[in-house]
Amino acid sequence: MRVSRFPLWAFILTGYLSAGRVFAYIGVPPLFIGEAFLGWNVLRNRHNWLGKFVDDVIRGEILSLAIALHLLWGVIEVFRCMYGGRPPIDVLRTFAFNYYPLYILAGIAIGRDVPISQFARIWKIVIILYSIYCVLTGFADSAGVDIGFATLTPLVPVVTAGIWSHLKRWPLRYVALLGSTYPVIFAVGHGRGALLGMVAGLVVVALNSGLNLVRLGMGVVGVTILGMVVGPLIPGPHGQSPPLDPSVHIARLVGTFDPNTAARILDARGYHEEASIIVAAQGTARWRQQIWTNAIRSLNTTTLMALGQGHGASMVDLVPDKQEIHTPHNFSIYCIYYTGWMGLVIFCFFLVALLVRARRIEDRPLRSAMLGVIWSTMMVAVTGNCFETPFGAIPFYLFCGLGLGFAQAAREPVTEPRQARNSRRQIATPRSFAGYRTPVLQGRHA
Repeated sequence: MRVSRFPLWAFILTGYLSAGRVFAYIGVPPLFIGEAFLGWNVLRNRHNWLGKFVDDVIRGEILSLAIALHLLWGVIEVFRCMYGGRPPIDVLRTFAFNYYPLYILAGIAIGRDVPISQFARIWKIVIILYSIYCVLTGFADSAGVDIGFATLTPLVPVVTAGIWSHLKRWPLRYVALLGSTYPVIFAVGHGRGALLGMVAGLVVVALNSGLNLVRLGMGVVGVTILGMVVGPLIPGPHGQSPPLDPSVHIARLVGTFDPNTAARILDARGYHEEASIIVAAQGTARWRQQIWTNAIRSLNTTTLMALGQGHGASMVDLVPDKQEIHTPHNFSIYCIYYTGWMGLVIFCFFLVALLVRARRIEDRPLRSAMLGVIWSTMMVAVTGNCFETPFGAIPFYLFCGLGLGFAQAAREPVTEPRQARNSRRQIATPRSFAGYRTPVLQGRHA
């Protein structure tokens, strides 16, 4: 495994995926590390991605048009709310939801210079660093030390499973795949949404090709059988139920829809504490559902239904116990409350455009990874604060942009500078009268 360097985009991606919230808030408010990275890419304007974005919008390219509409609607909401006298800091805090998709465009520009084979080599390092950090997080959590924890946990295992064929010569790929599931399996700072998102992403990867279906199917069956035998013998942290017993995770998935049945499954296995946690989680679910209901009811006029309460609006009155929160942990309710039904329609159009663009990727492993990540993240965002927070949105959008850029790099012909670097022969390239470079081989066949 040889990588000449660990690029900045890989460092940013690894930091967000591993340390999550702690990494996201490095910097001086409101200029955090993610905003600094985006600002650097705007100033650098690699491949003139800003100009190409404008050109694509004018030509009606679906993804660029969707991003532009989403951004424009957010700007309209900002001016509306600032004109209404809301504090600019509060307005800009929730407006980030509308400009986060710009990371897709920056990621495309970066990815155009990275062949898929090089991405696979870099991704090996990302997996190793991510897995090590997640294990350290578990030990730190046991010791009562908060060093941050991974937030968008389905992304790493789903991408690894998707690009599996690009990792075929890596002897550690099986260990890496299992290691990347650590924060989901051991539930370090996560709920059922992460597990549901990972399952959804892996199902999409499996259905994208027959070979993936066979591989993942056999892997799931094998791990399940082994877990049923060995899992109950390995105790969980803090006296919890054994995290390697598949019945625990099956019950968690069932508990998303039927908590009582999930509790009966766990009681039958003797995991009474885990069963009580499943039942107690119903209270949290009802608490969130009350917030969602109150958010919809607050839009009691035609104007509010269309435009929402606007960026910077308070959610304190929506919370039963009056906690100060800024997100209802559901992306659709977030859209409706802050930007109205118009905002939700535009955002859904953007997600569909992203899916369509990902579906056109020619490299099947990369296409599997992209589609799996999009679907898994949408599942996480239904019960979590993903699209509206930097520790969820930035790694997701950045990876999606990189993936689309990698796909472009695979389609585009090798550029003259890259040919010159990779060729073993000397190439002289004098300019012709028309300004084009005409290669002239130097050697006995010249």
